Amino acid sequence: MNTKVLLLSVFTVFYFLGTQWFYSNKLSGACCGAVAAEEVAVTEAAAAIIAGASLPLGFKWMNADPILGQNFEAYKTNSILKGMKEDNVLQITGQYYKGEKAPEGYDNMGLARAAAIRDLIKESVPIERIDISSRLIDDNSGMETAAFAGTTFNWMEALKKETTTIVEVENESTIYFPFNSSVKDKNEEVDNYLQKLSERLKQTQEKVSITGHTDNVGEEAANMSLGFNRAESIKNILVAKGIEVDRISVDSKGELQPATTNETDDGRYRNRRTVLRIN
Repeated sequence: MNTKVLLLSVFTVFYFLGTQWFYSNKLSGACCGAVAAEEVAVTEAAAAIIAGASLPLGFKWMNADPILGQNFEAYKTNSILKGMKEDNVLQITGQYYKGEKAPEGYDNMGLARAAAIRDLIKESVPIERIDISSRLIDDNSGMETAAFAGTTFNWMEALKKETTTIVEVENESTIYFPFNSSVKDKNEEVDNYLQKLSERLKQTQEKVSITGHTDNVGEEAANMSLGFNRAESIKNILVAKGIEVDRISVDSKGELQPATTNETDDGRYRNRRTVLRIN
């Protein structure tokens, strides 16, 4: 190899190494490294929007303020308002986790979320035709970091006070009870539901959990007992229809988990209930 070729090879190597060093320490630092070196400040609100971008409507842990996705208006039209008739009622059920603190003025976070959505859509649905309630849901591993739906919607006929009624949503149903009673009134709708449920259970290995609830009238201990008796009364009906007793679990929350406000007669009526969940 002659001297010129050797010098050219050495120059090429040093040129290449120098170029790499310049890019890494100068250009890269100017366009990208500086950004990586500095922690980008993202506000809590912005983070919530980013996390919930895939949802048309969602919430974040410990927060009752709704996060609206880009397709919220389409979701409102095609899903929320779809079942609206001349005189039916939209039930908005706010979901919440056990560890979420109730905002001031609400019995739980679920009611606060339902109220926020009610205010959001009151221009489309008259507020007197919106009913809010709440539901405690099971914890999951991402609940404190990921955005979640937080609400369900159900169009229904207006509930009549002091009559036993049933509301079904997916694999969960709610049966309402008269004041201070653990015995349901004779009601064809409820009777038919329990008959169909027993027939279903005979064909599957599913289990049922029944939780009794009350309004806040009376002593807490008495209400806990009343809630348990309500759950037991529904359990006994299913057992009488041939369902094995070990497939049915009962519990009571008494007055501790209201579905809605206890400040009105209608609210107290809807808190006197049992909730059946098919597992």
